[in-house]
Amino acid sequence: MRLPVREHMPSCLHVTNYSPAAFLPSSFAMYTTALAYAYAFEPSSSSNKHRTLAATLLFATGAIVGWPFALALAIPFVFEELFIYGADIVTVQNRRSWMFGRFRRLFFAGFAAALIFVCAPTLIVLNRDLSLTADPSYCHRQSCIRETHQCFLEYY
Repeated sequence: MRLPVREHMPSCLHVTNYSPAAFLPSSFAMYTTALAYAYAFEPSSSSNKHRTLAATLLFATGAIVGWPFALALAIPFVFEELFIYGADIVTVQNRRSWMFGRFRRLFFAGFAAALIFVCAPTLIVLNRDLSLTADPSYCHRQSCIRETHQCFLEYY
């Protein structure tokens, strides 16, 4: 389809752009990283568990759905979460239990991200396969495929 050319524009300079906006994984990772850092910029404290969970889930979303190398941007957040006191007042005697509590909180936030992004799709696929094997027509198709394969092997 040729668009009308204006009189003052030479026809050799007429360019029509039909390219739609593309979904780029790196753009998606950039947005999720920006949202994760919005949570990460809150001062860290032992009482603010929402900050750790939200930032970890957003970093994981950007890395798994978008661009895997974007997970490297979470390294400063992990160091801050594990080693910087933030709003907490920690004595020398409580330092080990404080660090263990922060490590446990970060571990469970990462575990929640793994459950959402790894286990949930696996369960969906397994449930689909189990529902297919319960279908009698599926079993009949599988036996026909096996018989065809056996005939093929016998022929050759």
